[in-house]
Amino acid sequence: MSLSASQAIPVAGPSVASSAPASSSTRAPTRSSHNIAGKKRCTPWDLKMEQRRKQQEVKDMERRMKEEVENARAAKGQAIRERRQKAAEKARLETMATRMSQKKLDRKRRRLGITKKVSH
Repeated sequence: MSLSASQAIPVAGPSVASSAPASSSTRAPTRSSHNIAGKKRCTPWDLKMEQRRKQQEVKDMERRMKEEVENARAAKGQAIRERRQKAAEKARLETMATRMSQKKLDRKRRRLGITKKVSH
């Protein structure tokens, strides 16, 4: 069986139709790839996004710190208000107790016949 030139068995070697050198398939690309030794190449957009992310983290932390300060201030104010309210309630009860004892004394005096007009 005879083969013509167009039906020849391919032989490992450079092809006449290809313009690329034969060793091009075995070597690495000359352009730098995205991952060089495990480091990702940063584009300006990536750098901007990283800065924005860091700024957002800082803002979040500041917001949390402000909330903590505000909560502490509110708790302190609430404690002061409760203390004042307890003191006012205590004073009210004391005045009510003195008023009640005064009424009781007035009743006893009337029973004994001692009045403001005539004191014996």
